[in-house]
Amino acid sequence: MAVAFGGLIGLFVVLSGGAELQRDIAQEEARRKARLIGLAQTLAANIDGEDHAALAEATPEGRAPALARLRATRQANGLNWVGTSARGDDGHYTYVLDGGSPPPIPVGYPIFDGIELRERVYAGEVVFDLSMADEWGEWTVAMAPLIGADGSVVGVVEVMEDAAWQSLHADGVIRRTLAQTLIVILLSVGVAAAFARWMGQPLRGLTEAALAVANGDLARDVAVRGSSEISVLSRAFNEMVVGLRERERIRETFGRFVSAEVATRALADGGADLGGEARTVTILFSDLRGFSALSAQQAPAETLATLNRYFSVMTEVILAHEGNVSELLGDGMLVLFGAPVQHEDDAQRAVLCAVEMQQALDRFNAAVGQQLEMGIGVSTGSVIAGNIGSEKRMKYGVVGPPINLAARLESFTVGSQILICDQTLKAAGPVVEVGARMEMLAKGWSEPIACYPVRSAGVLTAPEETMILSWASVTLPARCRLIRGKRLSVNVRDGSVLGVTRRNFILKTRWPLKQRDQLLIDIGEGSAMIRDVYGLVTECTGSEDDWMSTVRITSIPEESQRRLFQLVSRG
Repeated sequence: MAVAFGGLIGLFVVLSGGAELQRDIAQEEARRKARLIGLAQTLAANIDGEDHAALAEATPEGRAPALARLRATRQANGLNWVGTSARGDDGHYTYVLDGGSPPPIPVGYPIFDGIELRERVYAGEVVFDLSMADEWGEWTVAMAPLIGADGSVVGVVEVMEDAAWQSLHADGVIRRTLAQTLIVILLSVGVAAAFARWMGQPLRGLTEAALAVANGDLARDVAVRGSSEISVLSRAFNEMVVGLRERERIRETFGRFVSAEVATRALADGGADLGGEARTVTILFSDLRGFSALSAQQAPAETLATLNRYFSVMTEVILAHEGNVSELLGDGMLVLFGAPVQHEDDAQRAVLCAVEMQQALDRFNAAVGQQLEMGIGVSTGSVIAGNIGSEKRMKYGVVGPPINLAARLESFTVGSQILICDQTLKAAGPVVEVGARMEMLAKGWSEPIACYPVRSAGVLTAPEETMILSWASVTLPARCRLIRGKRLSVNVRDGSVLGVTRRNFILKTRWPLKQRDQLLIDIGEGSAMIRDVYGLVTECTGSEDDWMSTVRITSIPEESQRRLFQLVSRG
């Protein structure tokens, strides 16, 4: 009986010890899972998704900092392998970064195993697998998604341990533990339980913080206690969060003028290589009239503030129509529709954007108390789109005739007018309503350029020109200088102004003018002189030494405008 009782007690001790051991193994597996997932998520949060795609094309020196971080994490945490992979446009996975021991897995090496796990990561999950087999062995693996600027998954961060070794180690522990005495069993179980609790708490805190950061909460920090490996990882995590906060601050500062989708697509399409591809795009070219005269009346800081406010208003409209602001040219803008992001309705969206920009300018003028005007030219055609420049300095842009055509169309505009070419009109469809066809002669074109003034696009109506039909008859001397391109002629020629409105005047000269000639004119004499009037010839007739021209005022200083209004009122 005693032997049986003792045997039963012994069996109970062994069974309870075995059960305790199994629980300890389960806790150890949970700890390993929390540890590997925490490391994978921390690394994923520490890698900028926008930079990850570029690393696949970077030189070994360019990948060195990222590889150093991965290898430091592997060595500090006793991992077998740390790296990243990405899914290509064809759906296949390849390695991007290899943080294992040399020789490394080369960038672009194809992946044939664990595809289901990686697909789950691309769906937004954090995955853990105790035993994933591939061509190199059997691994315990954790994978976390690498998030891009637009919130989409752009890659997979992977951390691995040798699953076969862990399994053998666990079996040995079981055999040795079952052979030990009850006290050794109890002590082992107690030590294991205490160790699990000691390790599990900071890891759970680190995992929770990593999940919060991955979801966009950059206010999370983790407590650092002592100098253990977990403490080192916690310090690195806190430093990473500080860097992310600074990066987010910079992004918020400049993000108002950058389309995140356009930037992401540009990196994905072009990478860091020079060159491009042929594609059909629609170009919008705008230029602000009257700003030069305004800047002469304001302090530089005030002028810059006004210009920045104008660009901010226009950029919001452009981004709403998914345009890409390619260049800011003084007070002009070059906007691309169809590069790098292409849509079937690029031409239609460009015209809608142009009309809404004019309406936004009306609201801007009312807000700042100005009378600025903006000409817009829109053209559609084939260009080469891609990265332009050198290895040290490049930008995404386009090259081709449609750019020059859009600029020429803008130069033909009068006041706040929108001119589009034939191809844009056809591509935009019936949603765009235009005025009568016009033909313009331009430098660099052998044939006249056909264009159309936009009246409306969808439910949006373009601003109409305010032409006052009642002219004030006057006879005033005029001193005129021609403007060719951006250069002002040194020759001053005399003429006479015979009629004025608030927006136009009739100019009589003994020398010929052509339609679309640009002039700088002083009207009148003495203290009542109307100075620095910029104008565009819209109509002209005459022969030999008797020419009559209608000139549209494009820019006039405030004092000169006041005198012109007084002149019109008296007439």
